[in-house]
Amino acid sequence: MTRRIDPMPFLDAGFPVRRFVFKETTASTNADAENEPSGTVVAADCQTAGRGRLDHSWQSPPGVNLYFSVVVDCAGISPAEISTFPLAAGLAVCDALRLLLPPQSAPGLKWPNDILVCGRKLCGILCSLRGERIVAGIGVNVNQTEFPPEIASRATSLKLLSGRENVFFDRSAVLAALLRSLEARRMQWARSGFLSLLPEIAELDLLKGREVSVLRTDSDGSPARGVCGGIASDGSLLVGGERVYAGEAHVSLPPGAAVRSPGT
Repeated sequence: MTRRIDPMPFLDAGFPVRRFVFKETTASTNADAENEPSGTVVAADCQTAGRGRLDHSWQSPPGVNLYFSVVVDCAGISPAEISTFPLAAGLAVCDALRLLLPPQSAPGLKWPNDILVCGRKLCGILCSLRGERIVAGIGVNVNQTEFPPEIASRATSLKLLSGRENVFFDRSAVLAALLRSLEARRMQWARSGFLSLLPEIAELDLLKGREVSVLRTDSDGSPARGVCGGIASDGSLLVGGERVYAGEAHVSLPPGAAVRSPGT
């Protein structure tokens, strides 16, 4: 039987969710949310056409994970500042997941939109601009324990990271925790700007100091290669002295090297 997801009983009265929509099955919660007003949250038990950045598919099996989209008001905010919202959302997700994970499993940010733990992907974020609204789609692996062979070595879940077979996370409670963190960071971002978030984002940056290759997606696609200097004040990634504004980053690891955790 499909498990319905409903975060509202876990949120305080007056929490700014204007409308909550749950679908047992949908093609994509981002597509469902495109024409919704700000303050809408769309969640699904299963997605049949979930997508990540660069049109990558997002595995969306039923009954185990979280797939949801939040519609955020960005009226009056500059385009340059709007482009930093995915990183603000990533920080918010890390805030919430940190409370759910064991101390040795600290989440980190892989620019521009992935949340990794111990080198494996736990969450992906995909934001799109619709007029004066941002649609932020978020997928979190919650109770999934088996993944397709092509991603099994690169994916993880809250359940796997807990190290306990008998643990089953309540997806409604997890969604409520994520929504609380997203609202807190959205307010900070809207009132004080991206720069107020950058020091904390820098602490979670998994690429800084690493040798990386970034395939640009905002120009001719030529890669940027070099040591990553971190995330700049405009949200771009510093690579070998260049600024990369959109792309997919890959870390060049020597054989046997360990993946760095946040703060190390």
